[in-house]
Amino acid sequence: MLKDQLLAKQFHLDSRVYNKINAFSDKEREIYFMTKKERKQLENAARKMALLNEVRALYKKVGSMRKVASIIGISRKTVSNYLDENFSASNSQKGNKKTSIIDPYKCFINEQIEKGLRERGYNGSSSTIRHFISNKKKENEIVKEKSSIKYEYVDRSTLLKLLYKRIDKVPGLTESTLQKVYQREPSYKKIILLVDSFRELMKLKKIDLLDTWIKDASNLQIDEINSFINGMLRDIDAVKNAIIYDYNNGLAEGKVNKVKVTKRIMYGRCGFELLKKKSLRLEFWH
Repeated sequence: MLKDQLLAKQFHLDSRVYNKINAFSDKEREIYFMTKKERKQLENAARKMALLNEVRALYKKVGSMRKVASIIGISRKTVSNYLDENFSASNSQKGNKKTSIIDPYKCFINEQIEKGLRERGYNGSSSTIRHFISNKKKENEIVKEKSSIKYEYVDRSTLLKLLYKRIDKVPGLTESTLQKVYQREPSYKKIILLVDSFRELMKLKKIDLLDTWIKDASNLQIDEINSFINGMLRDIDAVKNAIIYDYNNGLAEGKVNKVKVTKRIMYGRCGFELLKKKSLRLEFWH
């Protein structure tokens, strides 16, 4: 007991922690002293090993890599790797840094850089030089990329105005700019042409072109346009009449809206008779 207390004191451990560690097996003690990263790697290796055993056992039953991949939900390439007898679940490459083509010349490069700067009076570290060169290279790449690309900004609200106005009525939008937008976003061009054709259909009362327009609009497979089409089809006769005739139900809708406004103003204050008089009086005034 005294020996354990002395060892705990020697390793700067609480006696309870020391007793806990002392009761571990060699394997448990090894895991306990691992870093978080090492534990994560060990857990990943264990999961991969379990999957490897599952793949090999299943392959012995079905005899097909395609079936194994389909059942477990992994690629056939992964199944092929796991069936290889030389494959190991542990990551043998962990901690190993990939070699670079410049590795054999690093010492010479560092020597030449330091030698040239030291002769000019530089007394800083070589790492400062490497950081400066790395940052300078990144800056040059960014400048080069920016200089090679030319942007022309078009605001979204400007493009939306084209749905309601001709291009000559939209400030900040030219024909050449619009053609560039069309090239970048072909779907936008299709929408604009569709809106223009519907406007022309309504203006010239070409009812015979409505079915063709609906078909062309449906082919675009745009949710908002499909919703608009579904609404038209639910009352297609009224839509056709709106195109053919100059008459509409705007007057009736306006009267109904006026009654609703009056109702909301006096809501909870009086009955139907007062609402009737108020509505008639408003009609008389107007």
